[in-house]
Amino acid sequence: MSPALTIPYGRRLIPQVLDDLARTTPDREMFSVPRSDDPKDGWKTLSYGQVAGAVDRVAGYLLEQKKDILSRCASSSSSGNSQTNGSGDSRAQDEFPTLAYLGPSDARYVIFAVACVKAGMKALFISPRNPKAAQLNLFDKTNCNAIYYDPEYDHEVRLWLDERTTMMGVRVHSAQEWIDGWGADKGSKPAHVPYTKTFEEAEWDPFMVMHTSGSTGFPKPVFVRVGMLAVSDSFHSAPEFMGSPTIFSTSMAGRRILNPMPLFHAAGLYVSLLRAVYFAMPVALGITSRPVTPQSVMDALANVDVDMAILPPAILDEIAYIPEAVDALRRLDYVLFGGGPLNPEAGDRLSVREGVRLLNMIGYTEAAPLAYHVQRDPKLWQWFIVDSERMGNKWVPYGDLTDEGEVYEHIIKRKEKNDPPGSQGIFYTFPDLHEYPTKDLYIKHPTLPNHWKYHGRADDVIVFSNGEKLNPVSIEAAVASHPDLKAAMVVGAGRFQPALIVEPALPELSPKNDQEADRFVERIWPLVEEANRVSVAHGRIAKELILVASPHKPFPRAGKGTVQRPAAVKLYKLETDALYEKAGMEADGAADSSIPIDVSSKPKLAESIRELFEQLGEMNNKGKKLALDRDFFTAGVDSLQVLNAVRMIRRGLEAAGLPRPSPSVLAPRFIYAHPTAEKLAAYVFDTIIHGQQNGHANGNNNNNSGPSPGIQAMKAQLEKYTRGLRSDPASQKNKPAPSETDQTIILTGSTGALGSYILDMLQSSASVGKIICLNRGDDSGARQKKLSAERGLATSFAKVEFYNADLSRPDLGLDAETYDRLLRDTDRIVHNAWPVNFNMSVETFEPHVASARNFVDLALKAAKNVHVVFVSSIGTADGWTGAEAFPERRSDDLTLPSTGYGRSKLVSSLIFDEARERSGVSTAVVRVGQIAGPRGDKGAWNRQEWLPSIVASSLALGALPGSLGPMDDVEWTPTEDMAKLILEVADILPTREGWKHDNEGYFHGVNPRSSKWSELVPHVHDFYGDRIKEIVPIEKWVELLEKSASDTKNIEKNPGVKLLDFYQGLLHSRNIKFDMRRTCELSPTMASLEAVTPELMKNWCRQWEF
Repeated sequence: MSPALTIPYGRRLIPQVLDDLARTTPDREMFSVPRSDDPKDGWKTLSYGQVAGAVDRVAGYLLEQKKDILSRCASSSSSGNSQTNGSGDSRAQDEFPTLAYLGPSDARYVIFAVACVKAGMKALFISPRNPKAAQLNLFDKTNCNAIYYDPEYDHEVRLWLDERTTMMGVRVHSAQEWIDGWGADKGSKPAHVPYTKTFEEAEWDPFMVMHTSGSTGFPKPVFVRVGMLAVSDSFHSAPEFMGSPTIFSTSMAGRRILNPMPLFHAAGLYVSLLRAVYFAMPVALGITSRPVTPQSVMDALANVDVDMAILPPAILDEIAYIPEAVDALRRLDYVLFGGGPLNPEAGDRLSVREGVRLLNMIGYTEAAPLAYHVQRDPKLWQWFIVDSERMGNKWVPYGDLTDEGEVYEHIIKRKEKNDPPGSQGIFYTFPDLHEYPTKDLYIKHPTLPNHWKYHGRADDVIVFSNGEKLNPVSIEAAVASHPDLKAAMVVGAGRFQPALIVEPALPELSPKNDQEADRFVERIWPLVEEANRVSVAHGRIAKELILVASPHKPFPRAGKGTVQRPAAVKLYKLETDALYEKAGMEADGAADSSIPIDVSSKPKLAESIRELFEQLGEMNNKGKKLALDRDFFTAGVDSLQVLNAVRMIRRGLEAAGLPRPSPSVLAPRFIYAHPTAEKLAAYVFDTIIHGQQNGHANGNNNNNSGPSPGIQAMKAQLEKYTRGLRSDPASQKNKPAPSETDQTIILTGSTGALGSYILDMLQSSASVGKIICLNRGDDSGARQKKLSAERGLATSFAKVEFYNADLSRPDLGLDAETYDRLLRDTDRIVHNAWPVNFNMSVETFEPHVASARNFVDLALKAAKNVHVVFVSSIGTADGWTGAEAFPERRSDDLTLPSTGYGRSKLVSSLIFDEARERSGVSTAVVRVGQIAGPRGDKGAWNRQEWLPSIVASSLALGALPGSLGPMDDVEWTPTEDMAKLILEVADILPTREGWKHDNEGYFHGVNPRSSKWSELVPHVHDFYGDRIKEIVPIEKWVELLEKSASDTKNIEKNPGVKLLDFYQGLLHSRNIKFDMRRTCELSPTMASLEAVTPELMKNWCRQWEF
């Protein structure tokens, strides 16, 4: 029997617990991880068996390299590089070599940590935000001479290796390769690496090394010992106090927690490691390619099934004012936050007004989470319930009194002087201490016993709302050296960024008005800039956040002349609040910017925004230029710079003579949604500048004097992606025709609903020999298997090769060998991949528009005359007003589509048209209409779409609309039939006998035989019985939905509320008819397709399981 099965809580060892879970429940979920960078692709499961196998695989790999690592450590030690600090010892340094790790916040952090322990080493997790000097100092202090890193950090690591010549750099494989294996070992089961130590043997071993934030200088290493982590295991049996369980044990319960926190920070890693191992409860990790933002949190909550989330306070500050985000949080059992204070106004809004159940977690990198207890009163969300006797807390009066009560400093006292740490994890980190001064200040509740509220820090460290910390002493000293200043004080606890209060040296230097204050700030600004250059990014002072102290309110000072910080902060609280408000930190503020915003054209606006971000990121100082199409976040822009960018753009637009935009149209989330200078300029130009110039708050363009920005963008994209097309159709036509047997087919978007059915039919076709599936994400094969199984389709992919592709790149993101093979072998291409998002602008779709040209180029370079089928949309013809049906031919009317989605499809269709007409590429475009559910038993029409949501909300309302107004004609096509049409146009499935034309040009995917919704309504009513009480007109139904919109607690049962605008638009829409004659001449499927029947409708109702 494994030792971990017989050991009590608090003495179990993580590697043994993980091995036991993998042995007894190998398929049980440990982590949910994003399938790709797109949250709509969902999350996939990593089981205990998979993770434990990856740990063994990596541990074996490390053991193979251990000899080299030890020799490098010995060499470094002999040269005097190795040091220790207060939380480490020489044994932790010498016996257990230190291996640094740096990568995206994915499961590799947990895998690497446990693998190092099994290999007799220890992981050092470093923040990528540390300056180079700080990283090198950490390597010195831990005698670290090997770093394992993801290739995306090549540049940073190379700089460190150039300085630290004894250090070994190892690029690691992807997370999926850690799970599956790599090279010759791919797919093989790794050899088990045992871990046989007892708790007594391992208790004081280092498990890993974290580091402090560097708030008081260089970050300091924290040696996290095995015994300290085991303290959290003892929370299994932690007693309740005052009828309340501990916050930590509560956070370890539930079905699954969303943890988007960075895993190089203690909060993120401890939650993931301790919950998943000691408590055997799943953790859903965030998407690694984007910072944590309100939008990324909302996207994750919409696409992964969780009942808890842990979030940074700064994110909750913003989420509190986004109704749809609050709705998502309200549905969770608990929302945890930690790492910094939450703005009281935001917390009250969430907890008291909105009913979000907040859990305020507090802990230290140096210790397991503290045993504070759950506060059940939402009005008291800031107040911890503390069992001081059990924790060994000592509360020392700090000599300050607030309106809420007396202030105390928190000290943790060892229960007996020479006792082992036991449940006091802090004494594993500081074994020589009898008392640990946390330097945290708390307020004691005046009437409620054992209630304590966090009040700040006793030392000079400022803790911001995003959890970042800053020791301002060096900044203050640098600025105060100006001859006109007596003192300088940095403030900002609980804010997003610091402010600076400066005290003039003499009363006569004090400004008498705002203009003089501005001139005073300008005089000292060069010194502030100098201090900013050497400060951490989150500690830099913005010019508009400098306040000049009044001569009538001198800084309070101690007897030795030093500024009494807490008293001074309190003295200037009103002025500080006003300063932040004026600067736009809590309202529509404006920030200083030396970059003027040129609003005369979209390109000039993009250039202004590029320069603005270069200034924010100090890229010019580093010799870097930000390309107009470069993603801000891959270029290193952080959340603080985003906030400043919003404020600078607001001031720039105001300086250009435009009204200051409100947060409803310009806030940080809009920058995250438009993350390049070009995209952000397009958004600002179309939505803010153009909208305001024409007097439309929603940014609609009713100015008929010229084409709208959307149409201008379409023209620009069409010109860009048809530029250079050769005018030589004969050379293309003279190539060998595509094969009709043993064909090689490229398919994009195979994991979507339509794509899955297309793939299934391709696999069953005797004429197809090879299918190349190009999808996002490196595990699309596994994702395909799961989705196909859910739809009742084949899950054996003998003919299929799955590739992680980037279709916006000319080589499709493939290696040269694969791309060359596609040029040689490809017969046909079905381009089906496209994001369905009706809110994005056509500019945002440009990477997808680029894919059209990339497939054209592939066809032009291919050995055969490849036939390309593009899956377009009837949304390209939204604005058609002709009396006749919309024709099956090219349309050059760029005004017809009403959404960015439709516009992008139209531009791409025209690119394929130009390629056919100019260059002879064989292309076909299918304008697809409403794809309904499947005919088969399995699968389902996407429950989030408009028609399924009508049915779901009708059950919630007890009323079903008897008609759909102008859309009452049901011209929907079952999924299988649409897939068949696509493959008939591709000439893979047989066309109708008598079809004498080529399969080029335009075809329509609309059911040629329609029924009426009103004819289907009785059958829907019959299926659901008494759950639908009445049939009502569509106008009445929309009215009922509007009234129900105020009740957001039942949004899952009443999803139509989310589409209320769409349903209101139904009342005024018009139904466009599409010519089907050419399509029916080619397609046996469409020629024989029947109207949607009551039986089909009931099948879809059954599949929805509402």
